[in-house]
Amino acid sequence: MTLVPGSIPSMIFSFGSFFLFFTHLRKLAEKMISFYLLWTGCYVVLLSRLSEKWLKFKPKATISKEFPSVTLLIPFRNELGNLPDLVKEFSKIDYSELRIILVDDHSEDGSFDFLLEKFHSDHRVRILQSPGVGKKEAIEFGLDAADSELILCSDADCSFSKVWVKEMVTPFSDPKVQFVAGPVISIGRTHFFQRFQQIEWSSILLLTQYFFSVKSGHSCAAEPIFAIESRPLKRCKATTKTDNTSQG
Repeated sequence: MTLVPGSIPSMIFSFGSFFLFFTHLRKLAEKMISFYLLWTGCYVVLLSRLSEKWLKFKPKATISKEFPSVTLLIPFRNELGNLPDLVKEFSKIDYSELRIILVDDHSEDGSFDFLLEKFHSDHRVRILQSPGVGKKEAIEFGLDAADSELILCSDADCSFSKVWVKEMVTPFSDPKVQFVAGPVISIGRTHFFQRFQQIEWSSILLLTQYFFSVKSGHSCAAEPIFAIESRPLKRCKATTKTDNTSQG
């Protein structure tokens, strides 16, 4: 075997560099693992403390035998795949004084026509088209159209329990309550990252509950699941409109 002059020192230098790089990489990995373990521990402790607030919170209000009128408001856009299930969800709800407003945000998949056909003879359900653009505009249009004592807002891909409306309405028997935020949790998730998403949703619910328990109006929920009294809302909107007109 013929050796090229200078090849052995070069090989030794290469192996030494690789070993040094691997050592630095191992130390960096150890630091990262330690950081994530510490972060996870702090995260678990934080959620545990927040959950204590949740467990201590017990609504004192009880619903009267005469239920207030409620409008379930749902904005939608291109939800044709979810609408058959949504129709079934409506039939599950047990609440005699329930009205439903579905606001179309310029759907392009036939959602509006599907709902018109499904509910053409149901006097409880109104299918409207938003004159504005976007979900926020659709919700505001639906809020203006509602004529009930309370307004519930949800999404077209949500499912409801039989007593969901009653549970959302119950806190309003306390005259001090004018707004109720509803929890949202994903279901049917089996994969690791989907399970992790459920944990994230739970943490959002815990944060929202904590802020409400300390009398702060912050809501961390990503989806607008809420109930609100219609009269204070309409008075607030009317006052805002008057102020804007005066300034103009």
